[in-house]
Parts: sequence; C-alpha cells; structure tokens
Amino acid sequence: MNKDELKACLKLDYERNIGTYSLAFRVRAFLSKNPAMARWRFLKAYRLSEYHTGILQMYYLRRKNKLGMKLGYEFLTGCKIGPGLQLCHRGPVIINGCAQIGKCATMRGSCCIGNDGKTGAAPVIGDYVEFGYDCAVIGDIRVADHTWVAAGAVVTKDILEPWTAVGGVPAKQIAITRQNQI
Repeated sequence: MNKDELKACLKLDYERNIGTYSLAFRVRAFLSKNPAMARWRFLKAYRLSEYHTGILQMYYLRRKNKLGMKLGYEFLTGCKIGPGLQLCHRGPVIINGCAQIGKCATMRGSCCIGNDGKTGAAPVIGDYVEFGYDCAVIGDIRVADHTWVAAGAVVTKDILEPWTAVGGVPAKQIAITRQNQI
C-alpha cells in the first residue's frame, strides 16, 4: 500500500464511520466524545499499523491494541481488510489474522471471523458484505459479494451466490435480492 492508497482508504473509512458532515458537526462529535470517533481512531490506528514499518509500526500496533481493549475489537496482525470498513457498535469484534475482508464491509457488534480450530484457515469475504449482531463466520470458506449475514447466524459453509441473505445455525440461504430491488 502506498501513501495515496492509504489516504484514500482512510478517507473512505472516515466517511463510512463518521460521515461527510460539516466541520461544526465533526468538532461537536470530537468534543462530546461521540462513540463513532473512538471507532474511527481504532480504524485509523489499524490502517497506520499496516502501512508503517519499524518503530512507527510498533507505536500504531500498541495504539490499536490499547483502543481495541477499550472498545472490544481484536483485529489480529496479518488480517487483510479492504477500505471502507464500518464498525457500527462497540463490543467484541474478532478478526483472525488469516482472514481477508473486501471493501465496504459493515460489522455490527459481537462478530467473529475466525478459523475452525483444526486447519487454521480463515474465511475470505467479498465486497459490500454486512454482518448482523452476534454472528460468526468460521473456517476455510468463501462469502460472495453483497451478502447479508443475519444476526445470530453461524456461517460454516461457502456462500457463493452474490446478493444473498443467510441466517440461522448453521446458516442457510433465507433470501435472494438483486441490486435493483434494494
């Protein structure tokens, strides 16, 4: 990742988590300790820890881990997350170090994206995937673009069809939606 890509990534993360509001709104959000600002600071520390090397990388890793402990986020070193990740709530969000997540993913609280405990392989998740509260995506699986994972779902098998909603334990397809129907 070069500096221009980092700036574009940080800009998209900021827009999806804070919004494109006026300067007055952003100042009020900062001064009032709006929870979205804390989530944004965590994401910024994560992106900067992935970008830098050496002593700056150690600084941003420490900052990311410290903020993560306060907010309940654990993004293990090595996970690859595309630009535009939106974190909607505080609470446990755990992402395995081998996981790959596409651009513009949305995560509500209490999400787990991890390995199955046997092979160590983690999920590969497409672009524009939304995760409901308290869901888990576990194992060496693929999740297609534009997929909705319902609250409380446990995904253990591939979801290869885009524009699909899945839910349940274990997760099954509950709806198919096309772009023009949203």
